Amino acid sequence: MNLKRLAAPALILFLAMMVAPAASPAAEPVAPGMGQYGDQGMYAGPRFQARRRGFEEGMEGAIKDFGNHRRPDPDNRDEFRHPPVPGPLQGPYRNGFERGYQVAMTELMSGGDRNNPYREQGPRGEARMRGFQDGMLGAMHDFDNHRRPDPDNRNEFRHPDVPYQLQDAYRHGFERGYNVAMRGLMGLPPDGR
Repeated sequence: MNLKRLAAPALILFLAMMVAPAASPAAEPVAPGMGQYGDQGMYAGPRFQARRRGFEEGMEGAIKDFGNHRRPDPDNRDEFRHPPVPGPLQGPYRNGFERGYQVAMTELMSGGDRNNPYREQGPRGEARMRGFQDGMLGAMHDFDNHRRPDPDNRNEFRHPDVPYQLQDAYRHGFERGYNVAMRGLMGLPPDGR
């Protein structure tokens, strides 16, 4: 008699467990700019990978050009003129390169108050510039490794390899470079505009 009472609830529980995995959760919204090129997922597809690689190398090229006092022009970079990707991916690579170059160069060369410290001469200005460059590279590493975007997760930010007096300047530059690069990699405007 007790078995008959338990049979119905056990059958319902068994059927519920069989149906539950078949239900799919609602699709999560994708960050603006991440699916705009027709890739299946945020990190899917060779076109996305070529664009991302171009963006990263564009930022690095802008940092080098700025540091060497060269005229800001992505066409002057070998990586842009001769992309290191197969033929069909050269267009997306160049698009990403141009965007990365533009984001980094605009940030470095703008005359706004937020960037005046980068033009500062001497050890503090150099520490800020080094922090900015390291921050951009740190953001690229975090993005590549699918880590949560937070400059405080980077050892270079927490324990800067600069004299104690320059650590605040370095961290300020690092945080700014990290945020600019991460927003660009995620397809967002540089300052949340």
